[in-house]
Parts: sequence; C-alpha cells; structure tokens
Amino acid sequence: MEVQGFKEQFDAVDTEFSGTINHYQLKQVLGILGQTVADAQVAEYINEFDANRDGKISFPEFLSCMWRLQSGPSEKEIVSEMFQTFDDNFMGFIGVDELRNLFRKANAESGGRIEIPDEYTLAAMIREADLDQDGRLNPEEFAHVVEQCNF
Repeated sequence: MEVQGFKEQFDAVDTEFSGTINHYQLKQVLGILGQTVADAQVAEYINEFDANRDGKISFPEFLSCMWRLQSGPSEKEIVSEMFQTFDDNFMGFIGVDELRNLFRKANAESGGRIEIPDEYTLAAMIREADLDQDGRLNPEEFAHVVEQCNF
C-alpha cells in the first residue's frame, strides 16, 4: 500500500482530527489493513514507534510501523518468539532441558547439521550468558545465546 492509502486509513480512525491515534484506534486500523493483533502486540507497537513518548501514534510514526510490518518481523521479535516457544513451563526462564529442546529442534530442522551439545556444554552456555547468576536464562540472556549460536 502506498503512503496515500495509509494516510486514508489513518485519517479514517482519527475521528477527532488530532493527527494522532491511540491504542484502540491503532488496533482498529490494523484490523482494517488485515492485521489481527492482540492488545499486548498493539501496546508493543506503540512502545516501539511512539518516538515522542506521548502514548499516541502520529502519522509519521504510523508509517514507520506499517513499513516495518510489511517488511516482516525484526530479529528481536523472532528471538522473542523463540523464547516463548521454548519456555516449556511458561515461567519466563529457560533452563538446561529447554535449551536442549531448542538444539534438538534446530538439529532436526537443519537435517542434522546442528550438533546437540551435551549436558556440560549446555550448562556452560547458560553460565556464560547468565548475567544475573540465577542459573537460567531470561529473555535478554537467551537472545545472547541465540546470537552466539547463529540459529
């Protein structure tokens, strides 16, 4: 969609003619554009693209969001989705067993080209990335492991 089309969609939900749209209006326009998103995702978009931190999205901020959505997920979003997928117990952390499952899946998807580390190596990987020294990986620490392994 071209800029003019985005402008028309933006203006359609900017019912107060303020030049900005709020959370609800962003969700509405994304729906019009065929993007079904949860409230949490809309909040993430506002957090990411609201450059002046006023809690609203201006048209230039909206364009940045639309261009990014059209180009696909960012590396950060992909790693976040990986974390959620492998956080088997939904505790917000990944331990040795969950990290092993990640390597098993990567191994299977690569046709066996990715080696599955042994228990000692997995524990060492966690120790190296575990900045808060709690013996498990939070999302930021997990991102470091993914970066090091080049998944």
